[in-house]
Amino acid sequence: IRRKSRSVVAFGACAHLGGVPGLANQLGMERVCDVVGADRERAVAAEPGQPKVPGIADRVRTLDQVIPVDHVLPGCPPTPSAFGAALLSLLAPQTGPTEAVFALDIALCDECPRKATRRPDAAIAEIRRIQWTAVRADECLLNQGILCLGPGTRSGCGAACINANMPCTGCFGPTSGARDHGAKLISATAAAIGGDDEDAIRAALSGLTDPVGSFYRYSLPNSLLRGRMA
Repeated sequence: IRRKSRSVVAFGACAHLGGVPGLANQLGMERVCDVVGADRERAVAAEPGQPKVPGIADRVRTLDQVIPVDHVLPGCPPTPSAFGAALLSLLAPQTGPTEAVFALDIALCDECPRKATRRPDAAIAEIRRIQWTAVRADECLLNQGILCLGPGTRSGCGAACINANMPCTGCFGPTSGARDHGAKLISATAAAIGGDDEDAIRAALSGLTDPVGSFYRYSLPNSLLRGRMA
Protein backbone atom coordinates (compact mmCIF):
# COMPACT_ATOMS: atom_id res chain seq x y z
CA ILE A 1 0.00 0.00 0.00
CA ARG A 2 2.79 2.43 0.89
CA ARG A 3 4.62 1.83 -2.41
CA LYS A 4 1.45 2.32 -4.45
CA SER A 5 0.14 5.41 -2.67
CA ARG A 6 0.92 9.09 -2.94
CA SER A 7 -0.64 9.63 0.49
CA VAL A 8 -1.50 7.16 3.25
CA VAL A 9 -4.18 8.14 5.77
CA ALA A 10 -4.53 6.34 9.09
CA PHE A 11 -8.32 5.95 9.13
CA GLY A 12 -9.87 5.74 12.59
CA ALA A 13 -8.62 5.14 16.11
CA CYS A 14 -7.29 1.61 15.47
CA ALA A 15 -4.97 2.72 12.66
CA HIS A 16 -4.14 5.99 14.41
CA LEU A 17 -3.55 4.89 18.01
CA GLY A 18 -4.00 1.11 18.16
CA GLY A 19 -7.62 1.24 19.27
CA VAL A 20 -9.46 -1.02 21.69
CA PRO A 21 -7.66 -4.14 20.33
CA GLY A 22 -4.44 -2.53 21.58
CA LEU A 23 -5.47 -3.22 25.16
CA ALA A 24 -4.31 -6.78 24.45
CA ASN A 25 -0.77 -5.44 24.76
CA GLN A 26 -1.23 -5.53 28.53
CA LEU A 27 -1.03 -9.32 28.38
CA GLY A 28 1.10 -10.12 25.37
CA MET A 29 -0.10 -12.29 22.53
CA GLU A 30 0.93 -15.59 24.09
CA ARG A 31 -1.30 -14.90 27.08
CA VAL A 32 -4.12 -13.58 24.89
CA CYS A 33 -4.02 -16.77 22.86
CA ASP A 34 -4.09 -18.82 26.06
CA VAL A 35 -7.16 -16.93 27.23
CA VAL A 36 -9.13 -17.36 23.99
CA GLY A 37 -7.84 -20.84 23.24
CA ALA A 38 -6.12 -19.90 19.97
CA ASP A 39 -3.13 -21.64 18.44
CA ARG A 40 -0.74 -18.82 17.74
CA GLU A 41 1.48 -20.79 15.36
CA ARG A 42 -1.26 -22.39 13.31
CA ALA A 43 -1.83 -21.02 9.81
CA VAL A 44 -5.37 -21.78 8.66
CA ALA A 45 -6.19 -22.29 4.99
CA ALA A 46 -9.75 -21.28 4.04
CA GLU A 47 -9.81 -24.05 1.42
CA PRO A 48 -7.27 -25.94 -0.68
CA GLY A 49 -5.30 -23.62 -2.91
CA GLN A 50 -6.20 -20.46 -0.98
CA PRO A 51 -3.60 -18.24 0.74
CA LYS A 52 -2.91 -19.03 4.37
CA VAL A 53 -4.00 -16.65 7.11
CA PRO A 54 -0.99 -14.79 8.60
CA GLY A 55 0.06 -15.64 12.12
CA ILE A 56 -0.74 -13.38 15.06
CA ALA A 57 1.82 -10.63 15.67
CA ASP A 58 3.57 -10.24 19.00
CA ARG A 59 1.71 -7.02 19.80
CA VAL A 60 -0.83 -4.60 18.37
CA ARG A 61 0.83 -1.78 16.46
CA THR A 62 -0.34 1.53 15.12
CA LEU A 63 -0.16 2.01 11.37
CA ASP A 64 2.73 4.46 11.62
CA GLN A 65 4.71 1.85 13.55
CA VAL A 66 4.55 -0.31 10.41
CA ILE A 67 4.77 2.15 7.49
CA PRO A 68 5.20 5.93 7.15
CA VAL A 69 1.82 7.70 7.43
CA ASP A 70 1.07 11.08 5.87
CA HIS A 71 -2.23 12.00 7.49
CA VAL A 72 -4.57 10.89 10.27
CA LEU A 73 -8.36 10.86 10.30
CA PRO A 74 -9.16 10.13 13.95
CA GLY A 75 -12.29 8.75 15.60
CA CYS A 76 -14.08 5.53 16.43
CA PRO A 77 -15.39 5.81 13.82
CA PRO A 78 -14.40 9.03 12.02
CA THR A 79 -17.47 11.22 11.66
CA PRO A 80 -19.01 11.74 8.20
CA SER A 81 -18.25 15.45 8.34
CA ALA A 82 -14.58 14.83 9.23
CA PHE A 83 -14.31 12.22 6.48
CA GLY A 84 -15.83 14.60 3.92
CA ALA A 85 -13.54 17.45 4.92
CA ALA A 86 -10.49 15.18 4.74
CA LEU A 87 -11.43 13.85 1.33
CA LEU A 88 -11.98 17.34 -0.08
CA SER A 89 -8.66 18.48 1.37
CA LEU A 90 -6.80 15.56 -0.21
CA LEU A 91 -8.45 16.03 -3.60
CA ALA A 92 -8.00 19.80 -3.75
CA PRO A 93 -5.05 21.29 -5.64
CA GLN A 94 -2.28 21.67 -3.10
CA THR A 95 -1.08 25.21 -2.53
CA GLY A 96 0.51 24.39 0.80
CA PRO A 97 0.94 21.52 3.25
CA THR A 98 -2.12 19.39 3.95
CA GLU A 99 -3.16 18.90 7.57
CA ALA A 100 -1.37 16.07 9.32
CA VAL A 101 -4.50 15.35 11.41
CA PHE A 102 -7.92 16.02 9.98
CA ALA A 103 -9.45 17.38 13.18
CA LEU A 104 -9.28 20.53 15.26
CA ASP A 105 -6.20 20.90 17.44
CA ILE A 106 -8.17 22.00 20.51
CA ALA A 107 -9.75 20.09 23.37
CA LEU A 108 -13.24 18.69 22.92
CA CYS A 109 -14.45 20.84 25.82
CA ASP A 110 -14.08 23.86 23.52
CA GLU A 111 -16.93 22.63 21.32
CA CYS A 112 -18.94 20.88 24.03
CA PRO A 113 -22.52 22.20 24.20
CA ARG A 114 -22.32 21.98 28.02
CA LYS A 115 -19.10 23.93 28.50
CA ALA A 116 -20.92 26.93 29.98
CA THR A 117 -22.04 24.72 32.90
CA ARG A 118 -18.54 23.44 33.76
CA ARG A 119 -17.46 24.52 37.24
CA PRO A 120 -13.63 24.30 37.30
CA ASP A 121 -13.62 24.90 41.04
CA ALA A 122 -16.07 22.05 41.73
CA ALA A 123 -13.96 19.02 42.69
CA ILE A 124 -15.29 15.57 41.83
CA ALA A 125 -16.18 13.79 45.06
CA GLU A 126 -16.86 10.43 43.39
CA ILE A 127 -16.38 8.93 39.94
CA ARG A 128 -19.71 7.37 39.04
CA ARG A 129 -20.51 4.76 36.44
CA ILE A 130 -22.96 6.25 34.00
CA GLN A 131 -25.24 3.19 33.91
CA TRP A 132 -25.94 3.67 37.62
CA THR A 133 -26.40 7.44 37.49
CA ALA A 134 -29.38 9.62 36.66
CA VAL A 135 -27.50 11.90 34.25
CA ARG A 136 -28.70 15.47 33.85
CA ALA A 137 -28.72 16.34 30.15
CA ASP A 138 -28.05 20.05 30.61
CA GLU A 139 -24.97 19.94 32.85
CA CYS A 140 -21.29 19.14 32.40
CA LEU A 141 -20.75 15.42 32.91
CA LEU A 142 -17.60 15.96 34.97
CA ASN A 143 -19.61 18.08 37.38
CA GLN A 144 -21.82 15.02 37.87
CA GLY A 145 -18.89 12.70 38.58
CA ILE A 146 -19.04 10.99 35.18
CA LEU A 147 -15.57 10.27 33.77
CA CYS A 148 -15.62 12.42 30.63
CA LEU A 149 -12.32 12.67 28.77
CA GLY A 150 -13.12 15.80 26.79
CA PRO A 151 -10.53 17.97 28.58
CA GLY A 152 -7.68 15.85 27.17
CA THR A 153 -9.12 14.76 23.82
CA ARG A 154 -8.91 16.40 20.40
CA SER A 155 -12.01 18.16 19.12
CA GLY A 156 -13.65 17.66 15.73
CA CYS A 157 -16.32 15.02 16.34
CA GLY A 158 -19.10 17.55 16.91
CA ALA A 159 -19.41 16.29 20.51
CA ALA A 160 -21.52 13.41 19.23
CA CYS A 161 -21.35 11.35 22.42
CA ILE A 162 -22.07 14.36 24.64
CA ASN A 163 -25.11 15.19 22.52
CA ALA A 164 -26.32 11.64 23.17
CA ASN A 165 -25.85 12.20 26.94
CA MET A 166 -22.78 9.96 27.03
CA PRO A 167 -19.25 10.93 28.12
CA CYS A 168 -16.31 11.35 25.78
CA THR A 169 -14.13 8.21 25.81
CA GLY A 170 -11.20 9.77 23.94
CA CYS A 171 -11.45 8.20 20.47
CA PHE A 172 -10.18 11.31 18.62
CA GLY A 173 -6.87 11.04 20.45
CA PRO A 174 -4.69 13.77 21.89
CA THR A 175 -4.01 17.28 20.71
CA SER A 176 -0.59 17.96 19.23
CA GLY A 177 0.83 19.18 22.55
CA ALA A 178 0.37 15.86 24.36
CA ARG A 179 3.15 13.25 24.23
CA ASP A 180 0.99 10.50 25.74
CA HIS A 181 -2.79 10.62 25.50
CA GLY A 182 -3.46 8.45 28.53
CA ALA A 183 -1.11 10.51 30.70
CA LYS A 184 -2.86 13.67 29.53
CA LEU A 185 -6.24 12.19 30.47
CA ILE A 186 -4.96 11.12 33.89
CA SER A 187 -3.66 14.64 34.48
CA ALA A 188 -6.96 16.23 33.45
CA THR A 189 -8.94 13.86 35.68
CA ALA A 190 -6.62 14.51 38.63
CA ALA A 191 -7.16 18.24 38.17
CA ALA A 192 -10.93 17.71 38.17
CA ILE A 193 -10.73 15.72 41.43
CA GLY A 194 -8.51 18.35 43.04
CA GLY A 195 -7.71 18.74 46.71
CA ASP A 196 -4.89 17.26 48.78
CA ASP A 197 -6.84 15.07 51.18
CA GLU A 198 -5.62 11.55 50.47
CA ASP A 199 -8.73 9.85 51.84
CA ALA A 200 -11.01 12.07 49.74
CA ILE A 201 -8.95 11.38 46.62
CA ARG A 202 -9.06 7.61 47.27
CA ALA A 203 -12.83 7.81 47.76
CA ALA A 204 -13.23 9.69 44.47
CA LEU A 205 -11.09 7.16 42.60
CA SER A 206 -12.84 4.12 44.06
CA GLY A 207 -15.33 4.20 41.20
CA LEU A 208 -12.52 3.93 38.62
CA THR A 209 -12.52 0.17 38.14
CA ASP A 210 -10.33 -0.07 35.03
CA PRO A 211 -7.72 2.72 34.83
CA VAL A 212 -5.90 1.37 31.76
CA GLY A 213 -9.13 0.64 29.93
CA SER A 214 -10.43 4.09 30.81
CA PHE A 215 -7.41 6.27 30.06
CA TYR A 216 -5.70 4.14 27.39
CA ARG A 217 -8.81 2.69 25.79
CA TYR A 218 -7.70 3.65 22.30
CA SER A 219 -4.06 4.63 22.66
CA LEU A 220 -2.05 2.00 24.54
CA PRO A 221 0.05 0.89 21.52
CA ASN A 222 0.81 4.56 20.79
CA SER A 223 1.69 5.44 24.39
CA LEU A 224 4.95 5.82 26.24
CA LEU A 225 3.98 2.59 28.05
CA ARG A 226 4.09 0.46 24.91
CA GLY A 227 7.60 -0.82 25.56
CA ARG A 228 6.80 -1.67 29.18
CA MET A 229 3.70 -3.82 28.78
CA ALA A 230 3.75 -7.62 28.96
